[in-house]
Amino acid sequence: WSCREKSPNYGNDCPSGFINTDKPEAKILGDSGFKISTSAVYDITLTVANSAGLSDTKSVSIELVNEELPSIFLDAVESKYNSKDKIKLTSSVEVIGPTWVQWTSPDFSNTELESIILTKRMKKITSNDLINIAIKPNSLVGGIPYTFTLSATYDMNNPTKIDKFDTIIIQMNSPPSIGTVIVEPNSGFSLQTDFTIQASDFTDDADDLPLKYLIQIFDVESKMTTLKTYDVMTYVTTKLGQGLADKNFIKNIKVSAEDRIGSSSYIMSSVTVNAIPAAAMQAAAEAMMEEAFANSNPAEAANAVNAAAAAMNTRDCSLPFTGTCANINRN
Repeated sequence: WSCREKSPNYGNDCPSGFINTDKPEAKILGDSGFKISTSAVYDITLTVANSAGLSDTKSVSIELVNEELPSIFLDAVESKYNSKDKIKLTSSVEVIGPTWVQWTSPDFSNTELESIILTKRMKKITSNDLINIAIKPNSLVGGIPYTFTLSATYDMNNPTKIDKFDTIIIQMNSPPSIGTVIVEPNSGFSLQTDFTIQASDFTDDADDLPLKYLIQIFDVESKMTTLKTYDVMTYVTTKLGQGLADKNFIKNIKVSAEDRIGSSSYIMSSVTVNAIPAAAMQAAAEAMMEEAFANSNPAEAANAVNAAAAAMNTRDCSLPFTGTCANINRN
């Protein structure tokens, strides 16, 4: 590490004890009790060299002022955040008089930032205060880090001036990578065939594990039946209700995977569930519901009721002169 004064006395050495030079991370003004009587700017340079004599340098300028500055304290953040959640970052600012404080981000213009937050981006305070920022759900992209800066100034004529600032970086969580779903068998009969639906190959970062899986089935997406609620089991074996005749008895399957933090992804599949003869329907429905209730499984019981109802409430559009179900609005 090396240090030179940039202003007001260009080229002068930095004061003794100004920078700790014996570690890869320099502690400026560590425990030296260093004080200045006038404001000054210092250039601090790090030089790194290897045994072959090759080197590189990087410099930064730091301005020290001999006047009171606001104190900013940003609270710790979570390891990751979900895009679908509202994100709240908290901080406190200690001041000795009227102060302008503002949130900014190098990832957004001020106008863009204002459009995605639920709090004021800039405000005037007159005493110590909590300064928070709340970001709307679905405003940030999963897998990307975002930087937010809180700054403050005592200059009432220049609210955007930065006398003191602190910066925080948050990491957005990525959902699990989409895997596959296996349905065995891929065709069978309602209330009789045992179908196994298996999720496989969903992956995520190690610190986002374990994954939990949700398995649902439907004819119309607005009316889903849950075959298995979210848990670590990757499969379910169950009987199913028949599909719609006008869709060739094909039912849609949705398998979702959710990580420890709450981000999820899903994959779609399908299965053919044919109707059984009406004479066998009642006995099959009763047997399925008895098994479900005996297992004390709410999802299995709900599926049993829905499957039985689907079989017993099959649309019959065979009245004379009506044509198809669509013609009489039985969709």
